[in-house]
Amino acid sequence: MPEAVLAAEGLSKRFRLRPQGWRQRAGVVEAVCEVTLAVGAGEAVGLVGESGCGKSTFARLLAGLIAPDQGQVLLRGRPRSAWPSNERLAAHRMVQMVFQDPTNSLNPRMTVGESLEEPLMVHRLAPRAECARRVESLLGSVELPALYRRRLPRELSGGERQRVGIARALATDPAVLICDEPIASLDVSVGAKIIDLLLRAVLATE
Repeated sequence: MPEAVLAAEGLSKRFRLRPQGWRQRAGVVEAVCEVTLAVGAGEAVGLVGESGCGKSTFARLLAGLIAPDQGQVLLRGRPRSAWPSNERLAAHRMVQMVFQDPTNSLNPRMTVGESLEEPLMVHRLAPRAECARRVESLLGSVELPALYRRRLPRELSGGERQRVGIARALATDPAVLICDEPIASLDVSVGAKIIDLLLRAVLATE
């Protein structure tokens, strides 16, 4: 059996609740409880559940945005903590995330071009002279004109912001793309276009 690109082993995450007024007492919410999952190359895995059941928390655990209380996440068979410091940046590059809210996932003070250049520079994927060309290519991959690189997030529609979020996630050519309800805030017609873009983007990287 081929090795999983991304795997979760017994992941658990709890959050402490602070009392807020007289209606709520302090306590603990178990958002994720001993979840195990393996995703191989070329696989698409969907998690289905009611609102508040822990899907977003689990996605953030897989992406390394929050730490588990129990269990571990493996990238190509190795726990994140086991990757040596000189390979840790490559480990982060392997897993990227498309967030549910495209407004909050983009820096409002950065232009679209700057948001797309940032992962290229952080992960040293392109010299500065090549960044403009790569940004235009990323915009083209989500069917946005090159002139959008000069726009700020507030100048875009919700669907356009989500397209930029997808382009930013694809900038590092990740092995795994995690999507946290990427069309939840969009209308049906725009959502269908976003799903089509994601499918074509994934197929293009295989």
